[in-house]
Amino acid sequence: MQGDLRFTIPLLIGVTACSAIAISVAIYFVEKEDISWSPFVIIAVAVTVRCFYLLRPPELSDDIYRYLWDGFQILQGNNPYALAPSEIQPLNDMSSDLLKKLNHPELVTIYPPTAQLIFMAGAFLTKSVIGLKMLLFFIDLGSCIVIMKILSRMEMPVSRTVLYAWHPIPVIEIASSGHIDGVGIFFFLLSILFLQSAVQAPKNISFRKEQGFIFFSGFLFGFAALVKLYPFFLAPVFLVMVKGLKRILFSMGLILSIAILTIPFTPDLYNILNTLGIYLKNWEFSNFAFRTLRDVTSSGDVSRLILAISFLCIVLFLTMSLWKNRVNEYESGCSSNTSEIEQFGNGLASKNMFLRFLKGIYLINFAILLLSPTLYPWYVISLVCLFPLIAGPAGIIFSWSVFLSYYIVIYYVYLGQWLENTIIPALIWCGPALSVLMTMYLRYHYRHKRHVIVEK
Repeated sequence: MQGDLRFTIPLLIGVTACSAIAISVAIYFVEKEDISWSPFVIIAVAVTVRCFYLLRPPELSDDIYRYLWDGFQILQGNNPYALAPSEIQPLNDMSSDLLKKLNHPELVTIYPPTAQLIFMAGAFLTKSVIGLKMLLFFIDLGSCIVIMKILSRMEMPVSRTVLYAWHPIPVIEIASSGHIDGVGIFFFLLSILFLQSAVQAPKNISFRKEQGFIFFSGFLFGFAALVKLYPFFLAPVFLVMVKGLKRILFSMGLILSIAILTIPFTPDLYNILNTLGIYLKNWEFSNFAFRTLRDVTSSGDVSRLILAISFLCIVLFLTMSLWKNRVNEYESGCSSNTSEIEQFGNGLASKNMFLRFLKGIYLINFAILLLSPTLYPWYVISLVCLFPLIAGPAGIIFSWSVFLSYYIVIYYVYLGQWLENTIIPALIWCGPALSVLMTMYLRYHYRHKRHVIVEK
């Protein structure tokens, strides 16, 4: 750790708050078409901001040391899922020093195969923390470019990309701390782009090309899901966007990518389930919903079960709502005999349907974050990457308030104690909740005022 965290963390929270406000104000003017930025300017600023953090050692998380350890194990011909680091004799001083920096060396790695390939690439290229961070940095810039492409096809301002490219979450959690989540975001966004290429394709697109887009969407989705597993919960929403044979093609692409990625690590890959089980049963951090339920039920297991059931109900509801909208829009197109009939007949979707699809993804991601017992700041990258496509004030406020959880690092560094309380998780929830209530009030007030004007 560098610097005095008693001052740097409060400074971090203040600077990120100002950044989030500035980006929100800028987007407001972008929507009014008062200002705009070219793709070059957006990327140039994104690169500049990230470079301030790229060469600094990680200060808020030590996960990257586990990344390098796993990468070196693969380069040495070892399966990272075979043994826990504490069971392995370091081959040299570099490995020995790295082992001392690992958290939970007694556990087999929890990171899925796609992540392992990135770890291996980073270890091969530079054999250093800075080198691995640079690889993640370039992949993150790739995510910015993919977002621009999606926005362009949706006929939305490319300037909205700044909601991700300039947001403090990816800057700090990828460029500074070097979290692998950015790689999953890159493949996930690519999967959305390929799906968009199919469902919003022109009527004269060849059938084979359309099939290829669907297949590669599923293929890339598999890569994303094997960086962090949460995208599997989003698969039903993706499948709703296509129908018939196209669902089979998406599933085939998904299964093929999973097979390609997992087979080289079998049979030791199954050891990941033990670590994953420990994580799901015992890990908790900075989540108000879990802490409140545990206080009420006096049981962590019961609280986790309630949250899991609640989350699955949300996924089911959002998936069925999207399905219903898809059916209704198809029937509406048929009844009005519009030019979109041929598109719907081929299993394609309108721009409005694609926006509903993105909204479903956004809400499911938000639900994962709010209902998971463990809420680390870097988990929110999965939500921030959707801000340029579909964002609300609750999500933007939440993406800043989650930085409050870093207060715990101060106690850990200076006192050697991992001390949590309920106040900070409550504050993290408070901002988004108030913004939702305020939005509902303003909408009600606006509708009521317009109704009064109409009556007069």
